[in-house]
Amino acid sequence: MSTTETTTAADGTQAARAGSSRAEFTTAIGLVIERGKSPDHLRGGRIRRRRIGGFADRGGGAVPPEVELLDPDAPDPALTYFIGLGLGLVFFMAAMTFGNTIASSVVEEKQSRIVEILLASTSARVLMFGKVIACTILAFAQIGLTAIAVLAGAAASGNDLVLGKVAEPIAWFIPLFVIGFVMVAALYAAAASMVSRTEDLPSTSTPIMMLIFLPYMGVIIFSSNETVMAVLPYIPFPAAVAVPMRVFLGTIAWWEPLVSLLILIVTTLLALLLATRIFERSILKSGPKLTWGQALKK
Repeated sequence: MSTTETTTAADGTQAARAGSSRAEFTTAIGLVIERGKSPDHLRGGRIRRRRIGGFADRGGGAVPPEVELLDPDAPDPALTYFIGLGLGLVFFMAAMTFGNTIASSVVEEKQSRIVEILLASTSARVLMFGKVIACTILAFAQIGLTAIAVLAGAAASGNDLVLGKVAEPIAWFIPLFVIGFVMVAALYAAAASMVSRTEDLPSTSTPIMMLIFLPYMGVIIFSSNETVMAVLPYIPFPAAVAVPMRVFLGTIAWWEPLVSLLILIVTTLLALLLATRIFERSILKSGPKLTWGQALKK
């Protein structure tokens, strides 16, 4: 924090407005000693108090300074941080929980050879899509119920902050979450198809977890960095958190969430094609685990 001294309240206001959109300034009392009085005569000398900036010291007592909030509608930094933390935690936990559910299901079916029976009546692609769709519905139901509970609680308590400022970010979070979760779920299914034992699953699923965790931490750490936050909505994995945060801050143009959503849809389609290719090649393979490179070359 830097301090700038000004001679008048008007100059202080102008400097504060130029330095920050959410700035506060205080005015001060000027003590003007009459001419002819040296510092040695300060104790016995006559002091004339002059009002500077809108208040004066009456009776020699302490007077609280006047505070002017230059931007009353500016978002609360603490609330912005907790919105990013909350949305990121919801996406991260849902992706990890339901993604591991899909992965465990695939590995168990391979170990018990049930998958061979299932593939006798359906294709590997349909089997994988069925798992992805089922877990996506469960995840969407969980997030939808959470959002409804938050908005209903805010409406019942008359909380204008949630209804007025958080409703729009939540509205963008839901479709971004659903599409992003489909991408993550498909990758988890592909990762599970490359192993034959549950013990080997972390070796193939860890890269996916990092793709979720690192962007999530990036949103939290760089939530106050405008340059980084301007880029993150166009990266598929953190888009579900970065876009709602920028919507809440009011620093995003109307078309940017749409572009971010379009990029996420295209990325999800490519991830589905990649996951389907790996799943079809690896689901019936038993024995040593495969790497991502080996699965793509088979």
